[in-house]
Amino acid sequence: NMQELHLRIKALLRRYQATSKNLLTINNTILDFKNKTCKVNNELIELTVKEFSLLYKLISSPNQIFTRTQLMNEIWGYDSESYERTVDTHIKKLRTKITSKDIDIITVRGLGYKGVIL
Repeated sequence: NMQELHLRIKALLRRYQATSKNLLTINNTILDFKNKTCKVNNELIELTVKEFSLLYKLISSPNQIFTRTQLMNEIWGYDSESYERTVDTHIKKLRTKITSKDIDIITVRGLGYKGVIL
């Protein structure tokens, strides 16, 4: 399907630009991977390194569903002794800190979480 191919190429290019520039810009929201900072409407949002990594992971692959296990393994590491509910706690904190109208974190019941660009 040509439309699907076009969308996949567009997503790959967006992710490449994000990692090559170390910046992910979505309207008024800027995630700086190198400095681990998040700005919404030019206001710096205080995030922990884990919160930033989680947000960056979800937003850099919009609409892709990640299970708690996937997020735990990638953000906390395979040998982490943290519980999967740690992801839920960090998502809850992120939702209260990020008041952007550009991005959102959606719970996909029974599956996990996905980042959405509004």
